[in-house]
Amino acid sequence: MPAARRQARKVIIVEDQHLYRDLLRKALFEEEYVHIVGAFGDGESALAQAPMLSPDVAVIDIYLGSGMNGIALATRIRSLLPRIGIVLLSNHACLSGLEAIVSGSPAPVSYLLKDAVTNRDALLNAIIATADGFVVLDAKLLRLGRAQEDERIGSLTPRQREILDLVAKGYTNAAIAGRLLLTEKSVENQLHLIYQRLGLDRGDSSVHRRVQVVLKYVGVQPGATASGECAPLRYRGYPRKPGG
Repeated sequence: MPAARRQARKVIIVEDQHLYRDLLRKALFEEEYVHIVGAFGDGESALAQAPMLSPDVAVIDIYLGSGMNGIALATRIRSLLPRIGIVLLSNHACLSGLEAIVSGSPAPVSYLLKDAVTNRDALLNAIIATADGFVVLDAKLLRLGRAQEDERIGSLTPRQREILDLVAKGYTNAAIAGRLLLTEKSVENQLHLIYQRLGLDRGDSSVHRRVQVVLKYVGVQPGATASGECAPLRYRGYPRKPGG
């Protein structure tokens, strides 16, 4: 009996630059597992239409010109559609507002730098993984290091940190097991130990632990203001470019 076809994920795009928005839409238009149901140039329009479109994932630029920014938009969309996955795009490393988006929501949020989106597969994989409940962070963010070392992260074993790094890149437990030549059960056991060590409550269904553990790993601190502003990360040991 043939395997059932995977249902296409409904996606909205929110990007204020018309040319880039059109490029994203065209890049994903013919993809079998993605169905673009809306593309918007500002947060207010997206917020008004999203409940009627019922998307599975919203691809949102963090900087949306003079109106509502992407962090504020994602937070407000989540208040209307709690299970929507969010894929954030940015030219800059700005992670501190993610806590506001994931707080109280079981759905994942992923983050890509725009230069990675020149590879269509990177964006497509992030959308599909986010729709399936995984978090994906741009590999460059992980290479640059964490803004603030959590002593509990420092107490993890080298193997646990290796597993956590792959979780942050969107790997499933099965894929991690294959990459590290472990059994899937071993990966699950190590993840449970990581969750315990980092104080993530297994019984709290409102917390997506896979998302929360990645946020802790990259050193995200609660940093969103009431208006959803996001302060850029400063990476220890890596000078930032002027205006970057």
